[in-house]
Amino acid sequence: MGIEVKFEEKKGVNVFYVKGELDFNESKDLKNIVYDHKNKEYPSKKYLFNLKGVIYIDSSGIGALISSQSRLKSR
Repeated sequence: MGIEVKFEEKKGVNVFYVKGELDFNESKDLKNIVYDHKNKEYPSKKYLFNLKGVIYIDSSGIGALISSQSRLKSR
């Protein structure tokens, strides 16, 4: 199925809307998308991952979320 990630700045928070399966095969895609956003300038330093659309997540997906959070914090 894959993963779909949309980004929106909403009320001072940068929101990643994640949809699909977040597993070993897709975790690298999530990290790359977050890395691309990290290099752009946004007024807010607050980030949120909306996982409402995630239908499956494995340990690699959880690792990708933790890694992504760490990258965004180091911004």
